[in-house]
Parts: sequence; structure tokens; C-alpha cells
Amino acid sequence: MSFANGGAAVRMARTTKGAEAGETVVPFDPPAGGGLGARGVRASFHAVVFATLRFLIQTASLMLLARLLEPEDYGLVGMVATVTGFAALFRDMGLGAATIEKADLRHDDVNEAFWLNAAAGCVLTAALAAAAPLVARFYGEPRVAGATILSSVAFLASGAAVQHGAILRRRLKFFQLGLAETVSSALGLVAALALAAGGAGYWSLVAMPLAQEVSTCTMLWAAARWRPTRPRRPRDVRRLTRFGTGMMGINVLSYLSSNIDRVMIGRVLGTGDLGAYGRASALTLLPTHQITLPVASVMLPIFSRLREHPERYRKVLLTGLRLMAAATAPVVAVLIACREWAVEVVLGPRWLPAAAVLAPLALVSATQFVPNNLGWALVVAGRFRGLIVWNLVHLAALAASMGWGIRWGLPGVAWAYAGVVTVMRLPVLFRMVASAAPVGMGQLWSVCLPFWAVAAALGAVAAVVKARLTSLGPIWGLVALSSGLVAVYVAALSLVPAGRDVWRDLKRVVHHLRAATPSDPMP
Repeated sequence: MSFANGGAAVRMARTTKGAEAGETVVPFDPPAGGGLGARGVRASFHAVVFATLRFLIQTASLMLLARLLEPEDYGLVGMVATVTGFAALFRDMGLGAATIEKADLRHDDVNEAFWLNAAAGCVLTAALAAAAPLVARFYGEPRVAGATILSSVAFLASGAAVQHGAILRRRLKFFQLGLAETVSSALGLVAALALAAGGAGYWSLVAMPLAQEVSTCTMLWAAARWRPTRPRRPRDVRRLTRFGTGMMGINVLSYLSSNIDRVMIGRVLGTGDLGAYGRASALTLLPTHQITLPVASVMLPIFSRLREHPERYRKVLLTGLRLMAAATAPVVAVLIACREWAVEVVLGPRWLPAAAVLAPLALVSATQFVPNNLGWALVVAGRFRGLIVWNLVHLAALAASMGWGIRWGLPGVAWAYAGVVTVMRLPVLFRMVASAAPVGMGQLWSVCLPFWAVAAALGAVAAVVKARLTSLGPIWGLVALSSGLVAVYVAALSLVPAGRDVWRDLKRVVHHLRAATPSDPMP
């Protein structure tokens, strides 16, 4: 694989020999000048701001739709989601990441990738529609067939938007990207609420992602302003597909690891239990993902350009890891200490059985930022074989532990999941990254452990205090306890060296935001 030089001049995608006349010339790289660090910080800032807005939209979705729909509705759509989510891995084919990572990107490269993604979207729509009766038979739920067929239509739009989103990420245009995704989330929620209020039941959950994909595709095309030309006989598509194949293999195994619990629960325990488990998982992942995923999306273009600069690479990697550990630790502590209150306030009283699995699932979400971010360091280093082997081992361990734990119902599955993640995932990933990137294993542990330790201690104290605040009720009790825990946590950061490093990191972020020039408009 080849990687962009951090000091390279901006490269422009020109009309290549044999391309059609009148082809729009669109730059595929960030503009020259201004400093990669400042642009990266600004991109992360935009990503986090829009992620916060989507967090509010998704929280509203959790609270409103959970009161209009039944657990069985969520369980049924959860069955469909395990299939459509797996199919989505083949729509991208890893070509989005290949477009972001490739050093010398041309129009022909993106054009070939676009038509491959679009064709994959069409094939997946047809395949899912044909397989819908088999999916319904597997779960023993006839209604799954119709929901799968309608859900498959979204692949037509999403396949046509992969490369446009990749272009915006490569250029660090996270304002335009975030705006498109946020508006689409709002439109999807409006459509789902209208249908749910009209008595459409689970069909409202099926329609929500469909509305989001169509609107996202439309806005990404408008923002990127790149247009495909007619497909031609591929000349050197292997340069992209070689990278894309490795990414697709990793994504497939990672997806199976993340969803094997839902498949087992849906198959063995049924729609009601799967609905409760899915809402508990969403409640734990929603706040932490809004913090970590936006920053993770910036890591691939940044790491790709810093590979030849080990000191800057190490600084960016450790700073990102430290900030995310510091931000997610108190959120997880609050969720574990106040799990019954959190479920009752966000989802409603009838979802209280979901609180039984909230603690182990919150432990999983506490460390989810590690693979989300450090995984890109292994991708940039070309460690595809190691990642695939690791994901196979991880998947086998999850399947064995969850198969054993499901005899105790939902809590057995959730604690089996948390056990494998705690014992296996972190030590192995830290070891792999230390061998592939200019950073030591001890450095990786040292930037995470202090925040986890402080949050665990405060969470234990909060659980004791919670027992004395029952008279406040769920809403005010949750507000009072979470506010107090976060305030003490922030104050404690000033007492430990790792916490003082966070304050210095934040000062540098503010400095970069002030120094960065406004993002240039798309030509």
C-alpha cells in the first residue's frame, strides 16, 4: 500500500485521457496550507458538533418511539437489521476507505469504485428481496419477509452515495458531511413518528432508515459535486480493490462479532427479549458513540498522511485515545450506577427489564472507542492478515461464551459479551498496535487506565448514594446523581497527571480551532 506524504502539495483530480469532455474537475485532497493539525482539529470539531445534534435526535427517537411501539416491534426489526446490516458490508466493499487512504487519487479511480458500489447496491437489493422468505423461516416470524423486502430498497440509494461520502471525508469536509447526516436523521425520525402515530407499528422502524438513506444520498451528491462518468473497462482497479478486499474481510468479521448476540437471542429467546436487549444496547452505545465515532472517522485520513512522521503520528494517536477515554468513562459510570433510572426516564417503565443487561453492555461500550480508533492504525500499517486472524479468534470466543451464557437468558449473554471484551480485546489490540505504530504498549495503557479507575471508584460511590435518593424519583434522581458524579470527576482530573494532560490537550485543541482558517467552500 502507498500512503500520502503529510507535506505533499495538493493533488487535483484532472480529466484523464479518454475521459468524456466536460467532466467536472474536483479536488480530492484537502487544500494546501493551514496545517494538517489545524484542519484535523476543525474536522473533528465539526464531526463532534453534528454528532451531538444527532445524539439529541436519536435520544428523541428512543424516548418517543419507545412509547408508541411495543418491544416486539423492535425485536422484529432487530431480526431484519442483523441481515441488512451484514449485507451493507458488501455494498461498500471497502472501497470508501480505499478512496480515503489512496495517495494519488484520480477521477478514474473514483469512477470505477462508484460503479462497483452502485452495482453492489443493486445486487444486494435483489438478493435480500429473494432471501426474505428464508430469513422469515429462520426466525420463525412471517412478518420479517415483508420488512426485509422494503428495507432492501435502501441499498439502491446508499450504494450510490459511498464514494461521495468518501470524497468529503478525504478532503476533511466534515461540516458538509455532518450536515447531510444530521438532516437525514431528522427527516427519518419525522417519517417514523408520523407512521407510528398512525398505527403503522414496526413498519415505522423499517421506513426510518429508508428515508435517511435516500435523503443522505441526495445531500452528499450536492455537497461533493463530483459526478461519475459512463463506466469504462477497468484498467487498474486492482489498486483500490486490493485494499477494499482487506477492509471488507475485516468489516464482515467485526460485524459478525458485534451482532452474534442478537442473532442468538432472536433465534432462541424471541422478539420480546431481542427488543429489550436491543434498546439496552442502544442506550449504552448512543452517548459513547456520539463522542468516539466522529473522531474515529477523522483518523484514517489523518493517520494516512502522518505515517512518515512518527513523532506527530504518536502524538495524535495518544491524544485522541486520552481524550476519548476521559470523555466516555463518566458516561459509562452514570449508566451503570443509575441503570434503572436511565431506562425508566429514556425508554419508559415498561422497558425496565432492559436494566438487567445495562451494566455489562455499558462495560462493553466503555472500551468500544479502542478498536474504533486504533483499528485505523493497523489498517494504515497494512496489517490486514493480523486483523482478520484476530477477528476470527474474537468471533469464536464470543460464540462459545454466549452459547454457554444464553441458558441464563439475557443477562447470561450480556455478561459473556463483557467478559470476552474485557479479558481478550484490549490486551491483544494494544499489543498489535504497539507492533505496528510508533507507540509503546505501556503508553497505550497509561492513557486509559487512570480515567477508568477514577470513573469506577466514583461509580461505586454513586451506586451507594443512589439508594438514599429514592425519594427524588427517576428524573430528578438521575439529574442530581449524574450531575454530581460528573462534577466530581472533572475536579478529580486536576489531581492526577493523566487528567492534567487532558486539560493541556484541550488547550491545544482550542488553539488549533482559533488558528485554523475557515474551511474552503467546495468548488
